[in-house]
Amino acid sequence: MASQANSRNPQNEISQQSNSIRLDLGKLQKLLDLLDAKEQPASQANRQFVRWPFRHVCVPLTITHQAGSRSTIGVACRNISCGGLSVLHNAYVYPNSQCDISLPHCMGYNVEIPGKIARCSHLTGVIHEVGIKFKEPIRISDFVINGSQADALSIEKVDSTQLRGSLLFIGATELDQQIVRHHLRDTSVRVQHAANYEDALKKANAGADMIILDSEFDASSNPTVLERLRTDGVIVPVLSVVSGVASVNVKGGSAVKPDAVINRPITERTLQQLIAGLLKPDGCKGLTASSLPPNHPSLCLVKSFTDEVKRQAEQLEKTITEKSTERSILLCRQIGGVAPVVGFEALADLARRAETAIASSMSVDEALPDLRRLIAACRKTRG
Repeated sequence: MASQANSRNPQNEISQQSNSIRLDLGKLQKLLDLLDAKEQPASQANRQFVRWPFRHVCVPLTITHQAGSRSTIGVACRNISCGGLSVLHNAYVYPNSQCDISLPHCMGYNVEIPGKIARCSHLTGVIHEVGIKFKEPIRISDFVINGSQADALSIEKVDSTQLRGSLLFIGATELDQQIVRHHLRDTSVRVQHAANYEDALKKANAGADMIILDSEFDASSNPTVLERLRTDGVIVPVLSVVSGVASVNVKGGSAVKPDAVINRPITERTLQQLIAGLLKPDGCKGLTASSLPPNHPSLCLVKSFTDEVKRQAEQLEKTITEKSTERSILLCRQIGGVAPVVGFEALADLARRAETAIASSMSVDEALPDLRRLIAACRKTRG
């Protein structure tokens, strides 16, 4: 089973097997530290996606060569973005070569991702840095521990004129509201405000695409506002606004965390980056809408699947009332097992998280936030 992705923790490396550049963990870390230190800020100017450290000793890369043959090599990873990956190899690889790379998912299994070689540059000795462009963007949080913040900050350059949607600001002061509206003045994002939970729930259910939540207001009730929202089936992304160090202000004992955090003072660039990341146009793909392409042979199964998961959502509601742990685990397992086949990978992740939460405590009540989020997502799936 693959280890979880963690850029600096040797215990979380995917493998200790040899990579093509013959560097062990210690030597690889030193080389990558040196490369990161030498990188110039100017090199980031034209990047579409933000890169995040992703240091793995060895992952399998399968390349389709120009003659049609395929070969698999072990490469060392340097960093990752939602659009691609940087790896180190001991030879030159031709750009535009098709490839597949097997990456360790945070849930403990490997995911094979198709792509192509975008670039290959010589670094030192026999070592080359190979840039891989994914065929389709990925979610960083699938591959980096605590990567929800990385997901939200995945877009390097934001076109403010392309930002649109409905944003609900809960518990904000008048000044915070003015600041947010000012930072979004050149966008098509509509901002609403809610001063209490009842109003917030009503407006969230009326069609908010995203929520900004003041952390002090969030922690003012027990359970927290965020816990209540998730329990009441609100699944839209939540951005928490904190003052000072986030870990002090975001309620540490809560099992339910925001999708991202922004610190005061709120800057225009960071706010727009986070909104762009949380409101990606394809953000519903894999969760409430299928990610399958129009010509995929399994697309004909999507309607049957969405009908079935809506029935399973009602059955999960009954397991909560009856406090049936075994039945709820079985339903989560059924949803998680079928969802990826028809392009609902994110829904499968929710099901696995809910199953894990129930199994770890053997209590439906303890896993209620995860179950509620799964139920809400199942009800909102569409064919």
